[in-house]
Amino acid sequence: MMDYEIDDTRMAAPHGDVLMVPIKAIPAGVQWEAGTRHVLALGEVTGHAHVLEGARLGTLNGERFLDVGEAAVVRHEEHGPDYKAPGAYVALQQIEGTVIGGLRRVAD
Repeated sequence: MMDYEIDDTRMAAPHGDVLMVPIKAIPAGVQWEAGTRHVLALGEVTGHAHVLEGARLGTLNGERFLDVGEAAVVRHEEHGPDYKAPGAYVALQQIEGTVIGGLRRVAD
């Protein structure tokens, strides 16, 4: 369910399992988690985590939203750091096609 508008003036950024899509504003009613360090995805294959540092993470209707103030970074043991510019984002679990024609969540 999309309760937000994509900000097409900024680029979406994949980071392993997670795709961070810029949005114009965070919808009302988001429930914010405490702190500014959050696990966005756990690697099903490696056990490594995609960790967001320096931003707020909240949820609404099963979707995750990021509120980046001055700057934030996503870290993972197998990828370089991904620095996020200030703004609002929705964090989506990436999916991929399979050789038999189905879809599955990206596994990292």
